[in-house]
Amino acid sequence: MADPIVSLPPSVTLDEGSGGLTRLRVRTARCTGELYLMGAHVTEWTPAGADPVLWVSARSRWASGEPIRGGIPVCGPWFGPGRAGGLTPAHGWFRISPWELAEVVEADGTVTVRLTLDGADAPHEVGRGLSASYEIRFGDTLQLALTVTAGPEGLELEEAFHTYFSVADIASVTVEGLDGCRYVDKAPGGRAVNAQTGAVTFNRETDRVYAHEGEVSIVDPGAGRRLLITKEGSASTVVWNPWVAKAAAMEDFGDDEWRQMICVEAANALRAAVPLEPGQSHTMVATAAVRPL
Repeated sequence: MADPIVSLPPSVTLDEGSGGLTRLRVRTARCTGELYLMGAHVTEWTPAGADPVLWVSARSRWASGEPIRGGIPVCGPWFGPGRAGGLTPAHGWFRISPWELAEVVEADGTVTVRLTLDGADAPHEVGRGLSASYEIRFGDTLQLALTVTAGPEGLELEEAFHTYFSVADIASVTVEGLDGCRYVDKAPGGRAVNAQTGAVTFNRETDRVYAHEGEVSIVDPGAGRRLLITKEGSASTVVWNPWVAKAAAMEDFGDDEWRQMICVEAANALRAAVPLEPGQSHTMVATAAVRPL
């Protein structure tokens, strides 16, 4: 591959990853990490002395224009099929578009990567002309900051950091911080409006969009840790696990892999879509940290 245009600190390398896709790798005293420029897709963050925090399917497709199954897909400028339904590809074109590497810097062991996306030639009229800047900070914590600026037509922006977290056993995992929040249940047999009581537990397919602006914790007794997710500029939290039948139906998802993952996503989706006037910007920030139980 060609030499990178952007200068890189010694702790960062740019190489050819899975499927021949361009990959950026981070190795510091604080953490290891990696991301792919296709989709601006973070596929690893492992703090020093900890087990990997992110989950990636062994059956993921690694190909240009195809979403990677796992890590942190960047959904946008719509979520799922869009608010009115019928939009393709699912979860928008951000996660299957090539992003430009704009800057990489290291300070005190924390590496900050900035990527940009030009929507002038977007593959869909929704969002065409927008621009986006995405900043990822790899350190003791993992911080994501996505800024989207609407094009000349304005935009009803839906977005999500569709983060796949690694867990020891989903059956023993709980998600705290959503008690009392209303949510839309998108799983089979789910109701349009519900209210959460206590912690979220898992015994079937779970696909929920919560009206929620605060922090949440993934409590994982099998791994002996708590994953703390804080956020700003996000009015939705999505919780997803495909369980048995849906996992088996997905070609890029191992039949039994649902046991070792959970998606907890900072988002702005459904009624929490962000209306942007032409040239107006919005920033969504999420931070993940590992804490012992």
